[in-house]
Amino acid sequence: MSEAQKNHPLDSIAGIQPVRAIGGTLALAGFTIALLCGLHAGNPVETIVFRSLGSMACCLIMGLIAGRFCDVAITEYMTTYLRSQDVPQSDMDVIDLALQLQQERYGGQNLDNSTNAKDIAEIVN
Repeated sequence: MSEAQKNHPLDSIAGIQPVRAIGGTLALAGFTIALLCGLHAGNPVETIVFRSLGSMACCLIMGLIAGRFCDVAITEYMTTYLRSQDVPQSDMDVIDLALQLQQERYGGQNLDNSTNAKDIAEIVN
């Protein structure tokens, strides 16, 4: 696995990759639906299991493809969004940004910046 793949922001959702999670979920859903439909139709057990496994394989492939499309779309959106945002370069930039947002939220009221800055600095550190 390359370094870029290891540091991908979407790699870890509860320790699994989203592409695999989507593919696996779709595969299990396909297996379950085929199994229940086969039982409902009254087919022999061997036929039900064989068709369910085939359905699971097809759904896995379709799920991996769909998961990859989702992964690319989300990654592109996140990259575009993060590039459009101002990323603070230091803790003081974070504090200034927080104070600016707080002043905007409270309609320009005269806020005690020294107290707020100390509180925010404690949270940041």
